Amino acid sequence: MPSTYFQKILLLANLIWLGALQVKGQEQDLHVVVKNLFQEEESVWYNYYIGNDNNLHQTIIITGHNQKEIHGIIYIKENNTLFKIASDFPNVKGTYVVTDLNDELWGNFTFIEKDSFSVGKMLSKNKNIALQFNVKKTSRNKMHLQDCPILQNYLSFSDDSIGINLILQTYTDGKTTGYYTSRINNQSYFLQGECTDVNCYELKLTAHDLSSSTKNKFTISIQENTLKTNAPKEKFYVTTLKKDISPGFLCKSVQTNSSVIGIYYPLIQHKEYLKWQQDYTQQWLLDHNSINIAEWDSLRSVNLQFEISGINSQFVSGNYYWTEPGFKKLVNYPFNYNLKSGSIIQLVDLFEKNSDYKSYINSQVDSTKKQIANSYSSNISNFIQKDAFSYWNLLPTGICFFSEFSPIYGRYKILIPYKNLEPYLKKSNFLKKFL
Repeated sequence: MPSTYFQKILLLANLIWLGALQVKGQEQDLHVVVKNLFQEEESVWYNYYIGNDNNLHQTIIITGHNQKEIHGIIYIKENNTLFKIASDFPNVKGTYVVTDLNDELWGNFTFIEKDSFSVGKMLSKNKNIALQFNVKKTSRNKMHLQDCPILQNYLSFSDDSIGINLILQTYTDGKTTGYYTSRINNQSYFLQGECTDVNCYELKLTAHDLSSSTKNKFTISIQENTLKTNAPKEKFYVTTLKKDISPGFLCKSVQTNSSVIGIYYPLIQHKEYLKWQQDYTQQWLLDHNSINIAEWDSLRSVNLQFEISGINSQFVSGNYYWTEPGFKKLVNYPFNYNLKSGSIIQLVDLFEKNSDYKSYINSQVDSTKKQIANSYSSNISNFIQKDAFSYWNLLPTGICFFSEFSPIYGRYKILIPYKNLEPYLKKSNFLKKFL
């Protein structure tokens, strides 16, 4: 009769190969799997994490320790894949040995725990497969997998009575971007920062004035349906805003001929807009399906990223971006969609036919570029001066022009207020609402 330990190993194999992890109670079954990795079950402390890998596949990581050794599992739901991880206790460096279900060495795993989220990186022993995981700590009874990556969210806060809007987009790595716009005092800021708690209810942000080079640092706290900030009132006019009804994200991963592509975009309930969004992503997939994504990066995957600039009753604006094979430079596809007419907005559509709007825009962008460039070192200054700032998105307060993204210098944005553009705008124009 086999020993108790080998009985546990047999149970582990049965759980996997009989498909027990695919049933509704899969999250709880995984706890049993980890429990059975210890020869002595008593006095084992467990940690539970949920999230996604770089292919947008739902992932659960569970670790346990008995103050002598650490055992755990990494479970990827999409393809029902399970790895075992192990290390000595304590594990100061966060490095683990990864084995498959036959206890054959697969590779190594590095796990970095943070307050707001944790990052794991797994590399096969022959270095031809690499995976990255973004997960957040949870409790055993809350180990429920989500359709979208953790922290992938869009939030909008406003006060229509005074024309103020603040939007935030949070990402899987805990980073945050957004915009603060105020029509009452014609102010517009691009927001950048990070979450400081696991649910992203507390944020540290830097506000970049879109009309100059000035910056302000502040914090945001989201409580129930209210946003509170310690930003200076003379700059932001309000310290409390009500939460709007915000669209969720549609998230999916698509298996191609060569690997996996992750796609996500805001799920706005507008029939024509959704059709356009689906058509665009489908065409993008067709264009990229023949590419061997292993050439793109070591992760053998790519995500069609989406950054929101504005969502309101008149328009949706944002920017798709990705990296082409063999290049580190991002490819941008900014768009502005008119929800009233159900069509993409071209810049020429906004202005009177014979108006000299191009010269005015160029002069405003050039003068603001010089002002911003003068506040930076020579390398950043040269990057700003040379860039054409040819990309643009509509905001509630004006047209925001932005540069290419540099991995070294970042991206820079310039806003021209609608108020300044009014002499050039078409008389019958939906933008009149924002003047």
